[in-house]
Formats: sequence, C-alpha cells, structure tokens
Amino acid sequence: MSGVIKGVRAREFAERAGKNDFSYVTEVLLKLIKADKKQKILDLCAGSGNLIPFISDKAGEIVAVDASEEMIKIMDERFSDEISTGSVKTVLADAEKLPFDDKEFDKVIIKFSVHHLSDVSKVFDECYRVLKDDGEMVIIDMVFDSSVFFRILEPFWRLRKMMKHGMHEYGCKYRSIGKLEKIFTDSGFVVDKKVKVKKESKRFKDKHYPTYIYLLKVAPLLPTGNW
Repeated sequence: MSGVIKGVRAREFAERAGKNDFSYVTEVLLKLIKADKKQKILDLCAGSGNLIPFISDKAGEIVAVDASEEMIKIMDERFSDEISTGSVKTVLADAEKLPFDDKEFDKVIIKFSVHHLSDVSKVFDECYRVLKDDGEMVIIDMVFDSSVFFRILEPFWRLRKMMKHGMHEYGCKYRSIGKLEKIFTDSGFVVDKKVKVKKESKRFKDKHYPTYIYLLKVAPLLPTGNW
C-alpha cells in the first residue's frame, strides 16, 4: 500500500482538490468511456470522490475504492444520497489487493493517482484481473514529457511540494511515457487512445509533467497449443 493520505492531511488534500477545475479532463474522459446504466465502474484510488459527480448519473453502479479511512469518510459524507440508493458504493481497500471477484467490472478509472503508487505494476495486474474481457481502463495522470535537464530538477520540486502539502508528496513517482506504457503492456493492456491535455500555463508541472489520458483495453489472449 502506498501514497495513503491520513487524518487531517486527507481533509486538507480533499479541500484543495475540490477547488480545482477538472472540466478540462472530464470532458475528454466522458467522450472516451461512453458509460451506460448497464455498466459497473471501479473508481480506484478515488480520494475524496471528485470524479463521482461527473459519472454517477451515467453508470449503473460506481464502486469508489481508497486506502485512506479518512477519504472513505469524506466520500460517505459527500455522497450519502447516492450511497443510500445503491448507485455509489465506497470500499476501504489496498489497490494492490482488491476485494473483488475476477472480471467483475466493465471499466476501471484511476485519476491523478498513479504517481502516488510505488508498485504500480501490482495495481495494474489487479485491474486486469477484475476487468471483464471486453473491459476498459482509463488512466489520467501527470507524465514526465520533457528534457533530461528538467528531470534532474524533479527532487527539488517534490521537496517543495512536500514542505507545503506533506510527506506523501515526496514519495510521488512521475513516470516517463515510455516507462508507463511498458507497464501497461506488461500487465496485459493495449493502448487504444492517448490524449495529451494541453493547458495554457507556465507552471513547472504543467510544462514538464503534462496530463495524459489513456484509454486501455484488455489485450486479447493469444491462442495456445501445437501448430
């Protein structure tokens, strides 16, 4: 388990995230996932549930999972009506050991959380396990997409973030496009679509760690046997 934000830090993190405008991401996301009322969607590493309002009326059921007890409490407070009707369910669980059956979900979404995961391969292996054969996974995250010089500056940038927001920030891993896509492949996924979300910004993270949205599909199994 990695990247868990606890206690008062979780409340502070949720408050900051709630002030962000994610419309530039959700517009692309909704076009990609094409959710419908027959689908069961896993919102993994859901945090305080900022994705839920955008998809709750489009899916049959959303299961929001986080490893932080405080984040689960926040979601239970925010979405008490949806939880009471059964359209939303919150689950406290480690993303590396999901308490779900094989092939249970139609879609899995991980939004701005991959960089918090230390062993992302285990998480993607679990996503592969719980997805149906025709399932899809959407990854939304900041990806390193710049020159090596700026990669050298990353520890100082993360230290500054840690001093401002807490220790969990320094443990973040911002992977390169090549490394991230290799992890997808190794876990049994193929990249169906890739979108670089452009923001007009001079901030360090927006220039060198832009947001990418990946639509992944479960790779078809190759036939086995004697030829």
